[in-house]
Amino acid sequence: MDALINDQHFAIEAGVGIGKSFGYLVPVLLYSKRMNKPVIIATSTIALQEQLWRDVHAVMPLLGLNRDVILAKGQTHYLCNKRADEYMCDPKADPPDALKEGIQQGYEERKDFPEVLPQGIWDKVNVQRFSMKNCGFCEKKCKYYKVRAALKFTDGVVLCNQDFLTQHLMKLRRGQEGLINAAADLLVVDEAHNLDDKVRSATTERFGQGMLFGMIKSAFYELRSFDQSSVSGEKREAESAIIAFYNCLKAQVQKQIDEAEQNMRYADRFFLRQQWQCD
Repeated sequence: MDALINDQHFAIEAGVGIGKSFGYLVPVLLYSKRMNKPVIIATSTIALQEQLWRDVHAVMPLLGLNRDVILAKGQTHYLCNKRADEYMCDPKADPPDALKEGIQQGYEERKDFPEVLPQGIWDKVNVQRFSMKNCGFCEKKCKYYKVRAALKFTDGVVLCNQDFLTQHLMKLRRGQEGLINAAADLLVVDEAHNLDDKVRSATTERFGQGMLFGMIKSAFYELRSFDQSSVSGEKREAESAIIAFYNCLKAQVQKQIDEAEQNMRYADRFFLRQQWQCD
């Protein structure tokens, strides 16, 4: 509570099962109610997201509160109605009964379908490339679309994963509209020891040799024919430099692999000798 009152960051470390979640849910819920603002709770696992969903609904009656609570999982956990219809109508497809019965029952999340449903089948009907703009034209809005739309206006509790939080913060940093109501000014990161990996993964750009060649080729053909001839030499030089760079990089990687194998060649003897000495 002191951290909220004084607008300070606050880090808590405690053992499993000691009640950390309830400890921060009480002031977080009271803050959301008092300030009429959304609060964000981000964690690294779906299991904890769902546990927090239950905890929030257990704590609110004790506080006499009834806040809006949104559980925002990753998009692949939701059924895409459009992809499901296309798959079910495909004459070459052979949808299993678990999928057909689940759709008939109105299931919209992976957890609702039986575990026997193969992941390969689920990947044919789940949300893959979500876009608020493109999916907005879909006649049958999926649950994920409704969740994403609700996040923009909620003044309650948002339970999301750390990947989603990272995307939201990166958009805000670029001056773009975030994924969550901009009024949210209180953030709780549960399992914060995983956050650095999530942020590093989300902010790391990967460029392969083929990608760089493609960028050069695309830029080259954007030029007029006359201009292409004047820069063709620079284009070849750039491609040669890229090839040389990646050849050097591959050689360094292979050297590290060879050295690692050499260092581990006698590892079994070392461990056997250590064990003999202990005996």
